[in-house]
Amino acid sequence: MSMKAILFSSAKSDIIINHLEKSLLVTGSEEFVVTMAQQLSWLGAACRVAPLGLGCSYTSFNEVASKLGLPLCTFQISSEVVPLTSDDPGSCWNEIVGNSTIVTGFPIPERINNEKGLELPLEVMAAFGGIPLATQFNGGYVLKARSIAFVPVERRGNSIQWHLVKKGGAKLRYKDIGDLCPIRLPMEVLDQDELSSTRAFLGWCSDATNNLGMLRCFHVFPRAC
Repeated sequence: MSMKAILFSSAKSDIIINHLEKSLLVTGSEEFVVTMAQQLSWLGAACRVAPLGLGCSYTSFNEVASKLGLPLCTFQISSEVVPLTSDDPGSCWNEIVGNSTIVTGFPIPERINNEKGLELPLEVMAAFGGIPLATQFNGGYVLKARSIAFVPVERRGNSIQWHLVKKGGAKLRYKDIGDLCPIRLPMEVLDQDELSSTRAFLGWCSDATNNLGMLRCFHVFPRAC
């Protein structure tokens, strides 16, 4: 997939789309032109579907010679989706996003506490599982559907590490959640208000331990989530 972006600095901001040539003529201030170039690059990479499951989407932004003979900056914006290989680190969230793409080469919000996995709002995470409500179970909150559940397993400042547990295609019981994820955050660490006010990261936590009487979960190897 590729498109051509023709950028021209002007006092008037405008975007002209040529569907036949798959090109856009962008005019405006330098700030407007740069912003549009960034957004076009992002959209070109993000609006892709990986043909064989989860994949990585790469974007290239290269200047080409203008054929119009005018003082215009012409760029070719191309994107490519590469399937994840068996060497790529896996994560629990891979199973719920389908043929989605991981857009690479763009900035993301800073992770100051070494958070792992996919950052997403709690409402979006619940929607992935078709879960309308959070449930109190054995002193803590979980998001539970018929065969999967999202479990909060660690807190680092304002960030919560969640983990997806499942039992194949069989019905997941609350007892199964306890067996599959024995250490999770109690309500004293993650209350009802903080469910939606904290940053949510969905990713695998490899090991767990007790620390100063608090139930917490720690990563013991640099496997990405």
